[in-house]
Amino acid sequence: MTFGLLISLALGEAILRVVDPYPVHSATLKDASETSYETQINSLGLRDKEYILEHDTYRILALGDSFTYGLALKNASSWPKLLERELRSSGHSKVEVLNGGRPGTDTKWQLQYYEEYGHQYNPDLVLVGFLINDCTGQCSNCGAIKLKEKFEAQLQRTSDGFHSEILRVIHLTKLKREMEQETLMHYMRPYLNHSQRYQACTEAFRKLKHTVEQNGSQLIVFIYPMLYGLNDQFPFTPIHDRMLAFFGKENISAFDITSAFFGEKDTELWLHAGDSHPNKKANTIAAKRIANEISLLADLPKRQ
Repeated sequence: MTFGLLISLALGEAILRVVDPYPVHSATLKDASETSYETQINSLGLRDKEYILEHDTYRILALGDSFTYGLALKNASSWPKLLERELRSSGHSKVEVLNGGRPGTDTKWQLQYYEEYGHQYNPDLVLVGFLINDCTGQCSNCGAIKLKEKFEAQLQRTSDGFHSEILRVIHLTKLKREMEQETLMHYMRPYLNHSQRYQACTEAFRKLKHTVEQNGSQLIVFIYPMLYGLNDQFPFTPIHDRMLAFFGKENISAFDITSAFFGEKDTELWLHAGDSHPNKKANTIAAKRIANEISLLADLPKRQ
């Protein structure tokens, strides 16, 4: 039995030296080369072209922050425009999606925008892309970046500190879990404490639902995840579940698109190593899932 255990340990050590789950990179995360920005804001504050207010299409007004806006991307690569393309390619030719995203905003701002300007477009559906920082005022981009940077620094420090690869992997796995829990609690705390920002956010959703429905439109919310740890152990699931419970209690149609990204390498969905905002690949994945979900929840026009 002892001999068999030694053989197993030796085999495990050999495998981990060949297939290292935590390879040491030659450099820590740093910004890529300068990214070009395309900005087009129309007369009513959309990141979009001018639209006539009266229409005979099925009109979706997309609201959200920088993830909806498509930070550092062309508008055609934002999820609202990719959603429009996805719906049209599936036969809903009379659907249009207006990009009402604005970087640095939250749910309270989105309510104000709809009340002042957005309702004038007479949307059939108001679709809100929600991120967990929208109820807290925290940085949506920082959590994933800081986690990566901390872990990369630990990889550098532990690369030569262990004679056993098995012990090194055990140590790094434990460390990564602790870092994730620390970051999760940073984002979770305002929800647990029902902070003023959280209360203002949830009240804004209640008012938005009332106002949208009063105008004869439908409100649907979906949760866009922070692009980190994209598997069934996704660290921010508790926050997503808390918000889905809130939406359910308020009879707000809502869904979570996180599972659409499972199996994807998170950094391959980022703008670049120093910015975890979604790139076109991430938004394409998002748009496909959103199209599937709203086809079940919204009264889309018949396919032609």
